[in-house]
Amino acid sequence: EKNPVIGHLNIETAILEPIPTFLDYINGGVDIDIAVSIDFTGSNGDPSDINSFHYMNPERWANDYQKAIYSIGSIIEGYDSDKQFAVFGFGAAFNTSQVSHCFALNGNEAQPYVFEVDGIFEAYGQALPLLKLAGPRMFGPTIEKISKQIRAEIDNNPTAIPRYRFLLILTNGEVSDMDRTTDAIVDASDLPLSIVIVGIGSAEFSGMEKLDADVVRIRNSKGVAAKRDIVQFVQFDKFIDPEIGELLFAAE
Repeated sequence: EKNPVIGHLNIETAILEPIPTFLDYINGGVDIDIAVSIDFTGSNGDPSDINSFHYMNPERWANDYQKAIYSIGSIIEGYDSDKQFAVFGFGAAFNTSQVSHCFALNGNEAQPYVFEVDGIFEAYGQALPLLKLAGPRMFGPTIEKISKQIRAEIDNNPTAIPRYRFLLILTNGEVSDMDRTTDAIVDASDLPLSIVIVGIGSAEFSGMEKLDADVVRIRNSKGVAAKRDIVQFVQFDKFIDPEIGELLFAAE
């Protein structure tokens, strides 16, 4: 007999749990919290060197990190009602000999917030002379920190609609903690969180494309797939308009 019936599967109960997308949260009127994390690893070059990605010109034209912060921040700032941005750095020693992979750029770990995009620029400019660029380049600690904050908010008030987090990571190259980063992303994939990674410079960014997972959904170290795609990668150099010096990836 062709294709014989060898058994039956009876499903008595099924529950579908929709996972809201970023647009679902926005359309529902949810407010947004914005966090920025900046790469201060040694591959960026000495900030006093004109060829460094962190070089701040005395004539005040912006470096690529500042351009990216302004271009994206000025767009998403309007969705954050209090205009308070949490700003972090990673891959450097800040006022200490110990390298940190997630530190508050304003020096206040308990209150890492600054006001508006101008506040990010101010904290960036004040911190830069106090930083000793090092490495390695790690995203995991920052993503874990943001995820922990979201879960704590949900646990403390489970009936309230949580604020949506938007994490902007600006980086000069590939991550050293790919497994930890992947685990953190998969673990956070059911949370109200989106991560935008902006590649600064012309380094190899193939690992970032894997995290983006537009085609194949990423899996953690145990083989568990992300519940949704929460990462978007954009290479700064490929979306810059040489005439006006602004990013063209807003629609992206």
